[in-house]
Amino acid sequence: MQNISAVFIGCANISAACLEELLLQDSIQVKAVFTADEQTARTAQITDLGQFDALAEKSGVELIKISPEKINDRGYVEKIRSISPDVLFCIGWPVLLGKEILKIPKYKIGMHPSKLPENRGQAPIPWAILRGLTASAVTCFKLVEKADAGQIYAQKEFSILPDDTSTTVYQKHYMPLGRQIITGLIPRILSGNLRGTPQDENMATWTRKRIPSDGFIDWTQSTANIYAMVRALTHPYYPGAFTYISDTLAELKIWKATPFAPANKYFGVPGQIVGIKDGFPIARTGDGCLLVQEVGAAEEIIDARHLGLKINQRLGINQADLISLLLKQKK
Repeated sequence: MQNISAVFIGCANISAACLEELLLQDSIQVKAVFTADEQTARTAQITDLGQFDALAEKSGVELIKISPEKINDRGYVEKIRSISPDVLFCIGWPVLLGKEILKIPKYKIGMHPSKLPENRGQAPIPWAILRGLTASAVTCFKLVEKADAGQIYAQKEFSILPDDTSTTVYQKHYMPLGRQIITGLIPRILSGNLRGTPQDENMATWTRKRIPSDGFIDWTQSTANIYAMVRALTHPYYPGAFTYISDTLAELKIWKATPFAPANKYFGVPGQIVGIKDGFPIARTGDGCLLVQEVGAAEEIIDARHLGLKINQRLGINQADLISLLLKQKK
């Protein structure tokens, strides 16, 4: 192939980064870009929405905004068929492509932030942090009807540090490595000889969808587990680990925290504010303490020193709180 015609499907920040890389290549002609419309993104609470308008306007590429679950509708399938692209890129898209789309191009390429065949599925970056993994990868693969299961075209590994968050993993590794992998595939596509390595199904593992309520903090858990949850679910891509201020039942997101050492300097019940360090509240966990640094409600970010929490206040809801709340509602 001397030149490649392409269709691009994606709605995340990684999608926009990879599209930008493709648009820099003289040998690729991106004919159309499908992305999520803003209303759908708001309704579906897509927090990782990439910006495509400026890229499309600058390049002159047709930008088609749709509800992601409609991508397999006949009209969009026929649109892609009319373009007859040599390659289809689908990166950062929440819906699997159906066989009618997949049989159109010669090459169909997806990307996933895990070391496939490990961690197929949803929310692989938060799950990697929650599980305490010290390494992962960015993988480009052949799109098939089954999620993340096609032949591997390229894979670049990276380390996950003990203080990494979902944001730092995304920005330090997923974004730059995604760009590198896309660029590296182009000569192989041009040669007409893009070959992949089959995944070992015996090594496959899956991560499943997380919902906002999964971020509820159980203060009886270990400091390490709570710290991992805060790092995995922090802004701007995820809805946050959260708790409640016990005496007001006000919801409180915890965007940033760090283990407090020495772990057994302060004692109290899990969730209790047992100390103050440089203005930051120290909350007791199941086996130690956590220094709370950034908090908020919804998407706002507040320095925890400004929250005004005092020693002996409590975070979380215990059984006594719930019983008391139910009794008040009965009256």
